[in-house]
Amino acid sequence: NVVQGFCIDKKNNNLYTTHVSSTFVAGQEWAVINKFKNESSLVSVATHSTTPSNILGHQGISIQYFNDEIKFWASANYQVTNSGTKAIRFKIDDTISGAGNSTITDTEEFKLFPGTGGGSTTPTVSSCGRYLVVEDNASVRVFDINIFTTAGDYSDKCIYEFTVPSYQALQGLACDGNFIYILQGHSDPNINTYLSTYSLDGKLISKNTNFDIGLTNSLQDVDGLHHEPEGLCIANINGVDSLQMIVSSG
Repeated sequence: NVVQGFCIDKKNNNLYTTHVSSTFVAGQEWAVINKFKNESSLVSVATHSTTPSNILGHQGISIQYFNDEIKFWASANYQVTNSGTKAIRFKIDDTISGAGNSTITDTEEFKLFPGTGGGSTTPTVSSCGRYLVVEDNASVRVFDINIFTTAGDYSDKCIYEFTVPSYQALQGLACDGNFIYILQGHSDPNINTYLSTYSLDGKLISKNTNFDIGLTNSLQDVDGLHHEPEGLCIANINGVDSLQMIVSSG
């Protein structure tokens, strides 16, 4: 189904995308993560795909590096109690399900907001590896990522919290350790996409109210009726950090 987020594994030169579909069980959302080689190609075929998960949620995927392994973060699925307050950390194993198949393992559930929550927390790990940034109902929270040693309730542990205007639906978060980038948009190409930059403690640095990167391509794709930003990521290109966006079009 339509892509709902992406992240880049800079150490192993892989790109991961998350997709959500209700075709597996009617009325329920199931998430699938695809793995690609991160290469310059107009057409790329996934090397691995996970079996569908009803634990991982609608939006967002990010990577946390450890000494000898990587773990991923994603929103909690709507079938998880109070999913709008939670994020899921997990591993992906490419070795136990056969060629081209991956398995989601070692899931950990973290409560990051009080109450029952709203939509998806869209967790993102800062490119410097120090922070986890999440959002719920226009409230953005920043955590020291080192506190997440075991699953549990960390809703009173954030180091910064601030509220942002809801111009459009939140579509992506990214953080480089100094600034937080917030992407808000719609599927209608005639409705503006917003890209805002904030300091970690919530000071507005800049706001682009007509962020039209990729719009020309979307208008030329099939009927040109769909242009929906679906995620942000910090990538290092030739030694320089660059803000990357993924778009659903057609």
